[in-house]
Amino acid sequence: MSVSIGGNGPEYFSFNQMQNITRIMESSAFKGPGAAKEEEQAAQSDTKDVIIISRPGSFKGPEPDAAQIEKNLGEKGVGVEKKLDVISGVAAKIKPEQASELEKEGYVVFDNSRRSLMPSMPKASVREVKEGKPWDMPKIDYVKMTGDDALLAKGYDGDNQTWAVVDSGFKKDNYQLKEWHSVFGINKPNDAVGHGTDCAGIIHEVSPKSGLVAVQVMQPDGSGRPSDIVEGIDWVIANKDRLGITGMNLSLGGAPDDYPYYFDPIDMAVEKAWEKGIVVISAAGNSGPGEHTIGSPADDPMTMAVGAALNQNKVSDFSSRGPTDDKGVVKPDVMAPGEYVSGWNVPDSQMGKTAAVCETIRKMTPDQLTQLLINKPELIEAFNLPEDILEKPSTEIELLVKTSLPPMYLPDSEHIAGPGTSFAAPIVSGIAANLREKSPNASPDDVKEAIMSTADNMGPTYGKYDQGKGFVNAAKAGEALK
Repeated sequence: MSVSIGGNGPEYFSFNQMQNITRIMESSAFKGPGAAKEEEQAAQSDTKDVIIISRPGSFKGPEPDAAQIEKNLGEKGVGVEKKLDVISGVAAKIKPEQASELEKEGYVVFDNSRRSLMPSMPKASVREVKEGKPWDMPKIDYVKMTGDDALLAKGYDGDNQTWAVVDSGFKKDNYQLKEWHSVFGINKPNDAVGHGTDCAGIIHEVSPKSGLVAVQVMQPDGSGRPSDIVEGIDWVIANKDRLGITGMNLSLGGAPDDYPYYFDPIDMAVEKAWEKGIVVISAAGNSGPGEHTIGSPADDPMTMAVGAALNQNKVSDFSSRGPTDDKGVVKPDVMAPGEYVSGWNVPDSQMGKTAAVCETIRKMTPDQLTQLLINKPELIEAFNLPEDILEKPSTEIELLVKTSLPPMYLPDSEHIAGPGTSFAAPIVSGIAANLREKSPNASPDDVKEAIMSTADNMGPTYGKYDQGKGFVNAAKAGEALK
């Protein structure tokens, strides 16, 4: 039968909602995400955080670099917090009325307020359940599904490759990172969110000999600023040669923001990385199935934007679609498995705790679930369950509750699985690492062309803005890349 796992709950579970579910189960004190707090504080403040760059052609002579912009703004009494050399811009605080003045003088002023960088956890797609129960979580072999097993069989497993994971951090005691860097100055690897570690584990599964560099740009509450991402990308570029970095995974970003990609600070930094020979893989986003739902950095023409698929013939409903708002760029570029994808788990992270809660509830009997809702009625609203659910038979309560859980689970003691383009992107990152081992002199454009030109069309149901070139086929890509 066809069922929608998580079909009775909300369309998405935000990071805040996942925290709330955990809080209810643990009955612990709860504090809302820092991003929300800071937004409230910003509303009460007489300044706002921005990124400022120059509009090309607005100044006589050479385009001003970060140092010159800092000097120019200083003369106007604008406080610069940080230079962003990679995009020839600065992060600063300005009074709201100064924005229009700076725009008139030839600057582009980009909102740099703190916001959630943690993608929402989407519902899973409708799938055919042939055995078990409709809330059971299936296991998938994404290495075999994408043809990556053919590359591994030929010995292409990422040897001599290094991939930077720009994300929430990293925490796995029995794995040796090649390097750790936090834009917040934190010296010891950590990952309170669990997202970055999950993505790193997926890359390792696909490309087991690739070295991994973790770059933390996300706060423990899943929030951050665009300038944090830019700073993280800048660090990757600056350390490319020292660490042998050949690629970068960006499973974060923002929704469409009305800025053309060539003025978007994150996109500008991504293009610098690409020009330096770094393959950049970006998650398309979880805001589908509507059109124009792809934001930066996935909207940049250079980066390879990866959408999510249930299998070779089904695009995930939540996967963001193109075209981009800017000049109708065709995105996503390719699709990869994005549901029930497993990576490394951080048990004490928010994702790890949420998955553990989901596992606990799935194992409960109908009577235990009924008693749980009686004891913790807040869960009824948290899972968007019917208000009269406790008046229903216990077997119906079981069906409603278990199919309304976030579609996350723990395949074993070291792994976590869930849906999202965040987890489709690192699959393609791993494939790209294996391809670069096969062809060390291949440019990012060569790797991108090999992957896109050999992707398998997912059928007439989906157009180019749904599936890009189709479902990634690593075996064919390996044959195409010389």
